[in-house]
Amino acid sequence: MFWGFWKKKPATGARSNTEKLHRPQDIPQAVGRDLIVNMHKDPDWIWHLKC
Repeated sequence: MFWGFWKKKPATGARSNTEKLHRPQDIPQAVGRDLIVNMHKDPDWIWHLKC
């Protein structure tokens, strides 16, 4: 049997050098303005969006 399958093995290969992703940022001003003016979206909702 393969007892000890829950123990973590040391990382090897291409995924061993993982990097953390950046946190979500606010959408750019130009994109938000375009969504509000041209697509008539709710400004309060638009400025809460992240990218």
